[in-house]
Amino acid sequence: MLSRTSLDPKVLTADTRTYGTTGNAHQLERSACLAALKSCSRARDVESGRQIHANARESGVDSDSHVASSLVAMYMKCGSVVEAQQAFDRIPRPDAVCWNALISGYAENGEAEVALQLFRSMQQCCGANSRTFAAALAACSTLAAAEEGRKFFHEMPSRYGIVPEVEHFHCVVDLLSRANQRVQGMTKRWNFEAYEVTWTTIAGGVESRSGDATLVTKQEWAS
Repeated sequence: MLSRTSLDPKVLTADTRTYGTTGNAHQLERSACLAALKSCSRARDVESGRQIHANARESGVDSDSHVASSLVAMYMKCGSVVEAQQAFDRIPRPDAVCWNALISGYAENGEAEVALQLFRSMQQCCGANSRTFAAALAACSTLAAAEEGRKFFHEMPSRYGIVPEVEHFHCVVDLLSRANQRVQGMTKRWNFEAYEVTWTTIAGGVESRSGDATLVTKQEWAS
């Protein structure tokens, strides 16, 4: 188990400068960067994150896909959207992991329209995956864009072969309850019966936003 000290962003920042001096330099530097960036994201420590970014550029590991996406995610978690976009723009060939970090970050920082624009751009250069759709649906929920969210939700299995998971159902329920739309007709064919936590989300969303107690019963969802 890692100690509290080993998880401190400033300690990990120092580690990224020293790991490259022994053993497999590239792998150790990559591992140090990933651990440090994760710690900075949790602590919302953008200053340490910037130092780690500088160390990553110096060692060359910033070109690694996982390091690059972690840099984008770290800046987004710290609320530094401009730096996140700049980090993304420096990636020569961003993959789905990098795109997901950018799209999710914009959605989490309240820039849902930008997130959806990026989602559409991503579809032209690399394939969307389960996490991409979760970010897109969350953005639709923020905007109460029910029609676009419904389109994305239905395209997941029909166009992309992606089976919706609990996270996607939660986004859809939240989206439709924000938009004050009835939800049972859209999702009857999916097996909601297995997801107790999803039913809690349905009930909470309906009650808090629409106040319509007649929307749907649990038995109707399971039928």
